[in-house]
Amino acid sequence: MSEKFLRNTTLITYSPSKVSIVPCEDILILNFKPHGDEVFWLNTYGLSELNEMKQVVIQNQFDDFLIKLLQDDEHANKVIELDNVLFIALKVLKTDDKNLDNKQLIFVVSSNMLWSLQENHNNHFQWIRDRLSEGKGQVRSKKVDYLLFLLIESLIANYEETFEKLLNADGDSIKVT
Repeated sequence: MSEKFLRNTTLITYSPSKVSIVPCEDILILNFKPHGDEVFWLNTYGLSELNEMKQVVIQNQFDDFLIKLLQDDEHANKVIELDNVLFIALKVLKTDDKNLDNKQLIFVVSSNMLWSLQENHNNHFQWIRDRLSEGKGQVRSKKVDYLLFLLIESLIANYEETFEKLLNADGDSIKVT
């Protein structure tokens, strides 16, 4: 078992009345069978722990083709509907100094679970975690599709922010990496 996968994975479970945000200590607890009105948000930083990702797919009886999709860490933007999950691959724009780069982000979505797999650590979604933990807004009372909407909305805001940085680069050239 990879300690790296466990160290870089967090499970958020929420419903209208409660929320639990815990680091993942055992991959066997990652069982996303529906439990009433609970929504599960699993977040993993890193795309290299293929054996652990495969175990999550198998123990949750997700479509086997998902394993093949997760083995590729360089997807173009795409949405693929599988038997019991939706696979979404997106590129996240990032500017550091004068460098423009993109990082892979993958969402695996079922009826009550969203698994976000991020190429590396970032804070794009911290505001959503904060709203969940503080019980603000309507996110806790909504289903997994609303969570997906908020996550994508956060990425779009990042695109707008990156675009503004490029516009305000004072004529300095931006290097694409």
